[in-house]
Amino acid sequence: MIKISKKYLFLLILFFNCSYSQIQSEIALFIFDDIPYLSVEEFCTTQNYKFNNYPDKSKIDFIIDDNRITFSNNASFVKIDDKINHMIKNVKQIENVFYAPLNSFVNLYAQFKSANFTTDYNNKIILITPIKKIFPPEEYIENLVDTQLLNKIQNKDN
Repeated sequence: MIKISKKYLFLLILFFNCSYSQIQSEIALFIFDDIPYLSVEEFCTTQNYKFNNYPDKSKIDFIIDDNRITFSNNASFVKIDDKINHMIKNVKQIENVFYAPLNSFVNLYAQFKSANFTTDYNNKIILITPIKKIFPPEEYIENLVDTQLLNKIQNKDN
């Protein structure tokens, strides 16, 4: 009976808890017109995403999981592959640096990856912590189900 309780506890921990990756990154927080922004280039650099800045076209793009995300200066629309998404505030380009509104960017990013964005307004930083969900190995689940079924059958026979 103790073995089964430990298995249930282990299973609960694996299914309902997410472990935080040890790779955290810190980027600068920018405030324009009382709205928080982040630098798209700085974000891409810290997350190891390749990006292309097209200052002559006033665009920047980067790729997440084979999806090309394109921001344009002074636009609230973001192109993801061939689909257009709308953000609440416009992207800003200042001295060839693109800034995306933080809240809209976080919502957009959540479509592809899980991460916590912690904003420190006093120190003007954003801490990005990727979240990696852990699932138990398939063999473990099969063994657990077999054990549970076996115990249920044995209890009915008694």
